[in-house]
Amino acid sequence: MSNLSLQDRKKLFSIFENIEEDKKNLPPRTKNTKILLVDGTNTFIRSHCANPALNEDGQHIGGVQGFFKSVGYAIRMLQPTRVIVAFDGKGGSQRRRALFKEYKGQRNTKVRLNRIYDDISDADMEGKNMKAQMKMIALMMQNLPMNMMAIENIEADDAIAFMSTDMFNTDETLDIIIMSSDQDFYQLINDKVRVWSPTKKRLYGKNEIFEEFGVTAQNFIHFKTLNGDNGDNIDGIKGIGLKTVKKLFPFLSEEVEYTTDDILNHARDNRNGKLKAYGNVADNELLLKRNFDLMQLQNIDISSHSKMTIQAATEKKIDRTNTFDLTRQLKDFKLFSAFPTHHIWLKDTFGELDYYTK
Repeated sequence: MSNLSLQDRKKLFSIFENIEEDKKNLPPRTKNTKILLVDGTNTFIRSHCANPALNEDGQHIGGVQGFFKSVGYAIRMLQPTRVIVAFDGKGGSQRRRALFKEYKGQRNTKVRLNRIYDDISDADMEGKNMKAQMKMIALMMQNLPMNMMAIENIEADDAIAFMSTDMFNTDETLDIIIMSSDQDFYQLINDKVRVWSPTKKRLYGKNEIFEEFGVTAQNFIHFKTLNGDNGDNIDGIKGIGLKTVKKLFPFLSEEVEYTTDDILNHARDNRNGKLKAYGNVADNELLLKRNFDLMQLQNIDISSHSKMTIQAATEKKIDRTNTFDLTRQLKDFKLFSAFPTHHIWLKDTFGELDYYTK
């Protein structure tokens, strides 16, 4: 600083003054200013399948460790003012299975480890292990400054979609971030809603979606309906991948919201041209419309009662981090090795969220 000229010093101080003035003009951060909506089911299953961590008794607890480490990393990176975690409720898939009985019918949740452990060596034992880990997560979350929900007959996708498009679509909330590796949420991205991919460690807004896929966020649903979703056992049209979609339907790159009928009409109009794939699309009207009904999240078909239950779950009092009870739980669940220096981790991860519980 001492080597700067008087004029340069004045310029530098002017910059600092402008920054401070901008801070003063920002609206005060409240509990709902920046909301992180976590797809709890997606986060747990991904962690359970990929994380080989064991507790002191040699039992697989990778789902618990991976879940909290992944959510904690997102909190530190994104710095939300509140966190809401949604899990699939009991019977959550029934509505979509009524449309397509094979929905999630062959979902693979087998743990991909280097060796097979006694407690997960068959489907029944793996299921019991998953339920035990889910129970641990639910109990531990009661001592953390977050809301949690699992609404009967509602999938996490629908609860998150309702919260992001309807419930928190207010002036108070400036930023909504959905945490999930499920690409279905990309269709919800707009000026307020973004998606954090925990696998790619990337925050997707409208620009990022266009850069990576070449289609706009509001039209991403049509890429999904054409391509299908292996994770949910939803078949697409054979031979129709992202490159083909962009070649057949270049208008999906526009900032205009198109419909399934627009896709079908364009395919019918061009089915006799050079690109034979148009005919394949035109002949699969029922599949496309079924896939749209299964995948679309903009206008979710859930009851008023379910919406009221979701809202009530978000209005429950959020308590500050209870380090004492969490430490006791880590001891009871034999998780100390999975969360070394947990006191520091809790403070660094949830310290700011504690402030917004006041």
